[in-house]
Amino acid sequence: MSRLRSILDRVQECAAEVGRPPEEISVIAVSKRQPLERVLEAYELGVRDFGENTAQGLKERVAAFEERGLTEARWHFIGHLQSNKAKMVVPVAHRIHSVDRWSLVEAITKRLPEEGADILVQVNLGDESQKSGVLEGEALEFANKVAAEPGLRFRGFMAIPPVGDDATAHFERLRVLSEDAVAWVPAGEAVEISMGMSGDFEQAIRCGATHIRVGTAIFGPRL
Repeated sequence: MSRLRSILDRVQECAAEVGRPPEEISVIAVSKRQPLERVLEAYELGVRDFGENTAQGLKERVAAFEERGLTEARWHFIGHLQSNKAKMVVPVAHRIHSVDRWSLVEAITKRLPEEGADILVQVNLGDESQKSGVLEGEALEFANKVAAEPGLRFRGFMAIPPVGDDATAHFERLRVLSEDAVAWVPAGEAVEISMGMSGDFEQAIRCGATHIRVGTAIFGPRL
């Protein structure tokens, strides 16, 4: 899969440019609406972090991997999560990147496995009415409440910049928010930054992304 090799090379080169170790950047291969064969090929080539944006899609991918005895995959839920679908996601997700409202927090806590759950708070940096996410000015307080919930581990923030805007400016704001969270939020030293997709992941890395979400640039066009 030449696309995958190209992305990994670009991640390494970009990290080197800004003096960051490439191993601190997780490449999440977004597998939504991709043929299973492509996703399995990526796993065979060493990819372990995969992202799905629907509860049903995640359930089907996890089942397909388990049927084949592929147990090392880490599944990241990156889409809008309906509270009534939390029961499908919480037991199998390595990270939930899109926690954006208190009713969802309550739904997650009701279905926590013994080991708890790692979550990121989604921030609506552009204050876009059609997009999910906590408003930037409310993100630290919301994250602080999340971190205080037993069994929930606040790991950081996720954001998707508004289409057509300068992505770097938004990425820098999320980086500053993450730095503030270290002082504001319990266990803030674990803060992660999930930002950057196929078209802007290099900008995100330069701004401190620890997780980038790359789909078509790895797998090609979706079905």
